[in-house]
Amino acid sequence: MSYSRFGEGSDIYLYCYDDTLGQRRFECVGCCLSKYSGHSALLRGFDEAILHVREHIAAGDKVENDVIPLLEQTRKEDENNQL
Repeated sequence: MSYSRFGEGSDIYLYCYDDTLGQRRFECVGCCLSKYSGHSALLRGFDEAILHVREHIAAGDKVENDVIPLLEQTRKEDENNQL
């Protein structure tokens, strides 16, 4: 699932996938905050993804207003599904 894509309102492309163990992982494609220019940032879980998006905002990158609320909503839905 894509939470944000490059475009007029966004400087980031963030999507989610499940790894081979069924754990949620996120990738920030071509991340400008990555140690290595042009490489993706690989994030483990919702907490890291939300923190990473906040780092982009703090760095002055354009991030759509609904990205963090959508991440939080999906995390809550995942937690409810595990009950």
